[in-house]
Amino acid sequence: MIFGKGNISKDYEGRCGNCHTLFDDDEDEYCRYCGTKRGEGDFLPYENFNACVYGPPPEERVHICGECGFSWTTIRMLDRSAYCPKCGSRLKQ
Repeated sequence: MIFGKGNISKDYEGRCGNCHTLFDDDEDEYCRYCGTKRGEGDFLPYENFNACVYGPPPEERVHICGECGFSWTTIRMLDRSAYCPKCGSRLKQ
């Protein structure tokens, strides 16, 4: 495979139908990155590739939804969580 080139995919098993991101947990009802409900979205073909990112070491972050009180932990270099995976509410920064 050529760097930066991936395969065009329509495989949405465990992925958001809008932004294509993998759900972290099988029980997540909403995408924590774009807020789309599991099973909904445009389901357009997407380029499926892995990227190697250099940067700060992964950090553990605890998130708590201000609407439903659900809490979850992420361990990522860059955490783009913006929505609650349980109720879909936008997270307050």
